[in-house]
Amino acid sequence: MISLDHHKPATMSAVMVAAVLAVSLAAPTISVLAIPAASIAAWRLLGAGSVYGVFAGGFRQLWRVRTDRAIFARSSLAGLVLSLHFLAWISAFDYTDLASAVLLLVIQPAFAALLGRWVFGEPLRPGMGWALLLAVAGLALIVFDDLTWSRRALIGDGLSVASSAAIAVFYVVARPLRDKVPFAGYMTATYGFAGTITLVVALVLASPLSGYGAREWGLLALLVVVPTGVGHALMNVALKYVRLFTINLAVVGEPICAIAIAAIWLGMPLTIVEGVGGAILAMSLFVGFRDERVPETQPA
Repeated sequence: MISLDHHKPATMSAVMVAAVLAVSLAAPTISVLAIPAASIAAWRLLGAGSVYGVFAGGFRQLWRVRTDRAIFARSSLAGLVLSLHFLAWISAFDYTDLASAVLLLVIQPAFAALLGRWVFGEPLRPGMGWALLLAVAGLALIVFDDLTWSRRALIGDGLSVASSAAIAVFYVVARPLRDKVPFAGYMTATYGFAGTITLVVALVLASPLSGYGAREWGLLALLVVVPTGVGHALMNVALKYVRLFTINLAVVGEPICAIAIAAIWLGMPLTIVEGVGGAILAMSLFVGFRDERVPETQPA
């Protein structure tokens, strides 16, 4: 299991690159899963929370802080917001295509910049503005080329944007927990709470939680282990060491990698405009990360 709290802050750029590569497998996997969105979200979250709880000692770590009501309350709120992120984003695939679902995630750094300034007092550096402008430019090119503006597609777009806002809020709520709860316990609490909430939603919606074939169970396992158990976990490792904006800016790399994986795995075609837009998105990552400095103190 991922447990990198002992790593020096200088390694966080490599950690985030690995995280982006891992989470980029999520969109292609979801797009070929013949399972309702609520069921995918429930199994993905419960699976990740349980794996960290059982195999990495997360349940044991949580038992030690079981009387801390503040930790319980914050973990519950973080889990609620995280469940909203997964439910919204995975549901977006029912209304729009893979490219649009992942590309609209690039609005996430904008939410993070505002939240980081408002909650943690993180400065709005000049490089952040240029990074956002480049991200929007790359997004505009690709969306113009790919997006079909039907009412159904707009629902998917709205869900994707809502999921971006939710994950940015999750990082704000969950960040203080990184200093108070050991990593495995943190993953067990936040993803476990999120999975429990999402399971309730799936049951209310009568979304089937079993009866799948071997292919579907295999893809679900892949989704739990790589994009969630590794990718999301690494993002949460870095959350302790870098600014909120930087964590969320890393998601700009996900569309580039996810579309490339989909092109190789699923044969999804790429156009010249998408290629240019992807290059601009990559440039926004470089601009956003080049002057990153690790904060000397962590937010309370």
